[in-house]
Amino acid sequence: MFKRIWRLFSRKIDSKPDIPPVAGSYVELPGYQQPSFEDLKVEALLFEKRIKDYARYLGVNMIGENSRAKKLHRIIEEMKLINPYSKHDKDNEIWERRIAQFHKLRNYRNNIVHVDCEGLPSVKELWLEFRDINRTFIPFRFNEGCTKSVFEPQQWDGARLSIKINGNQYHLSLYDIDNLSVQLHPASRGAVYYKMGKQVVVKNTGYDYQSLTVFIEGYPDFHITEDEAAVLDDILSSIKCEIVYGT
Repeated sequence: MFKRIWRLFSRKIDSKPDIPPVAGSYVELPGYQQPSFEDLKVEALLFEKRIKDYARYLGVNMIGENSRAKKLHRIIEEMKLINPYSKHDKDNEIWERRIAQFHKLRNYRNNIVHVDCEGLPSVKELWLEFRDINRTFIPFRFNEGCTKSVFEPQQWDGARLSIKINGNQYHLSLYDIDNLSVQLHPASRGAVYYKMGKQVVVKNTGYDYQSLTVFIEGYPDFHITEDEAAVLDDILSSIKCEIVYGT
């Protein structure tokens, strides 16, 4: 009788979907916290785009009287006249300090692009400064109508998530989802080594640093924007919580 009960119990366990835990599918690469000169160059080039996007947001005209695009120096000087914090910054002290910071980073940007780096602060110090200022501009990017519907339908097929992206169907385990989430997040992109699950790589493939190509081992690559990457990351995080924690 006991053996019969044990066989039934064992069969019930075996029929359960094999859902692995979320954590433990990757490790940080050695030295990942140390930025390279190429990392710094990316942030320096991104800084110019962020400044121009912000200037447009403030109402600065990007074209000069000679019908040519204004240089970054001129754009920043015109931004000086439009203090977005004027209600709280009566004497323009905060805004003037910010404008001075823009000019300082603009000069660093020119040196970095032209590889004239003698006398500059360390790569890590400059990278942190460019990255921090670039992040402050993120709220001023415009979401180009991306919604969760871009990545529908989503459903579980056993222990794997079935999701359609750009016309292709992807079947991802929780390890795969974990690996993809890591790559979708800019702060950890390219900074981990995967121990389990499919290998995932996300790369900037556009000159404006907004176009991303996602490579998942064994599947066709697909293209998304940074906004779509944020939405997809949110979807994957919610799905993991639902299946692992039941929330």
